[in-house]
Amino acid sequence: MIVKAPIITFETLKAITINNEPSPFNHTQRLQLDSTMNYFAIFQRDLYSFNNNALYVGPDFKPAVSRDLIPQAVKAFVQIQSRIQDAQSKGLHAAHLRAALDYQVLWNNLTTLGIEEGFRAALKLGLGQ
Repeated sequence: MIVKAPIITFETLKAITINNEPSPFNHTQRLQLDSTMNYFAIFQRDLYSFNNNALYVGPDFKPAVSRDLIPQAVKAFVQIQSRIQDAQSKGLHAAHLRAALDYQVLWNNLTTLGIEEGFRAALKLGLGQ
């Protein structure tokens, strides 16, 4: 279940920043995130471990299932959304494109895992804890 990085076009970038598709940007509650942490990198680390059957969760260390990645994905999404908005408001086109690429990779991973509906529900509730 390895996902290749997508090709970002200006049409995709417009869809992410203008149409807000396919993500529910407007339903996001602001989570308190540590600005010194890269939650997308943490999500990718957890996804790599999950893909190699090496991710364990809970106090009894049970093997993780795909839905266990949702809280970290929500944190990553909120951070990426903030980076997109900050870069766009400051006119930093390269940073904007990098954040959009991270968003696209995150969404492709969620789709591949089949957890996009659970992700949307968690995002609406602000469940990135």
